[in-house]
Amino acid sequence: MHRIDINKKLDCGDNVVLNSHFDLFPVGKYRDYCGLHRFMLEVNCNGKVSSEILVYHEDYTETVLESDCFGDDGILAGFRITALEDCFVESLYVTCEEKPKEVNPALCICTYKLYDDVRKKVEAVKGLAEIYITDNGSALGEIDGAHVFPSPNYGGSTGFTNAMIEASKNEKITHFILNDDDALFDPEVLFRTKAFLGFCKKDVCICGTMIDADDGHTVVESGARFEGCELYPYDANLDTNLLESNILIERKKDIHYGGWWYFVLSRETFEEAGLPLPLFIKMDDVEYGCRIKKEKITVCGISVFHKRFTAKYSPVNSYYYMRNLLVVGCVTGRIGRHNLKKVIEKVYVEIACYRYLDAEMMIKGIEDFVKGPEYVLGLYKNGMVECKMPELVPLDSFECEKCVKPAGFLFRKLTLNGALLPSRGKAVRDIWDNHTEDFYRLKSVFFKCENEGFIVNRNTKRAVSLCLKITHKSLFLHGGYQHWKEFE
Repeated sequence: MHRIDINKKLDCGDNVVLNSHFDLFPVGKYRDYCGLHRFMLEVNCNGKVSSEILVYHEDYTETVLESDCFGDDGILAGFRITALEDCFVESLYVTCEEKPKEVNPALCICTYKLYDDVRKKVEAVKGLAEIYITDNGSALGEIDGAHVFPSPNYGGSTGFTNAMIEASKNEKITHFILNDDDALFDPEVLFRTKAFLGFCKKDVCICGTMIDADDGHTVVESGARFEGCELYPYDANLDTNLLESNILIERKKDIHYGGWWYFVLSRETFEEAGLPLPLFIKMDDVEYGCRIKKEKITVCGISVFHKRFTAKYSPVNSYYYMRNLLVVGCVTGRIGRHNLKKVIEKVYVEIACYRYLDAEMMIKGIEDFVKGPEYVLGLYKNGMVECKMPELVPLDSFECEKCVKPAGFLFRKLTLNGALLPSRGKAVRDIWDNHTEDFYRLKSVFFKCENEGFIVNRNTKRAVSLCLKITHKSLFLHGGYQHWKEFE
């Protein structure tokens, strides 16, 4: 149920401590959800060793057990192996006396031209699960160990749905694991998923923790909530190298949804919830997770590596984010007439931050939302919305100039963040910077996108035009809201 590869030579008296994110055993979750209270430790080595169980509690205290059995308390368990003679320690296993029920998960992947990543993933995990791939690029071809279904590019939500539908035709499949094509994980994660599901006495959904693929240890999200018109990721920016962070990650949380980089649901849950909405990209996992009424949990060590959402910039995402935020907010009841104004404010922020193209795409998203469910839910057949990307240039092509100190909020609001005043200064800003004071009266901005970026010059006429346009469009939001409430 839990294996740690050690592969380390120890001299007599040396020890190895195993309490990293992927080493820790989620003893609390096994006790609470599986009803298991007794676990045994087995060490695979070629000499004599002693073992200690390091039991960690929610108050960050530690209990050391000089035993090979544990399970009555604690939230996480680590291990210390000490060599009593020179030896080679190969691996460590946590086992129990109970027998698990049979679990046959389907790994469901949707891909669009990330074929090398998909092939490597299949090669690593084939045999551990049935693999179903929707190929939105229709060029992957056959892969040994996987079922591949070529498809037009109908988006991620439809691709995952198609993979689940195909997998459900196999009566042996008990669970579905939705896994982004570029989300990487060790095969041991799949072993642990199957083990936990095999012993679990409750029908729960597992939300895999997303770790930043670039640094390999920072949490991006470990389950999340959707409240009002905002998404709140749990445990963002916690360092999995720290024991305290892993204890926080493992605590009980009120999770509304889990990202589809690694989301596990049972066949029964799939049949009860029905199919995800065909939203193409963005917010599809939020809607589906909120619709699923089963408890959602995270389990320490069931984690994947994925690039941050901020790693790739495209104004097209602003269209899907705004349109689908409104759709999902309405159908889940998180957004009502009372807080539609807060959604509109997001467009004004983009205008104030000189991201005029993003504001235009958000307005287009609002326009489509207002047209109602029948129109929006049929758009996936048209493929990705078209939008011209800004021209990327190197940072050294931009020269900064001294900026003006920001005025107070009310004055900035009355002057459209200084757009009605003479421009002053040039500055470099992060593409995701939403602090409007950072853009006050700037003449031009260089938006950083990783190692490159693009330049936007202040355009007062465009800013005023966009403000007038979004003010006008907001008048029709209540009508669109009513259409979607009827759909719900």
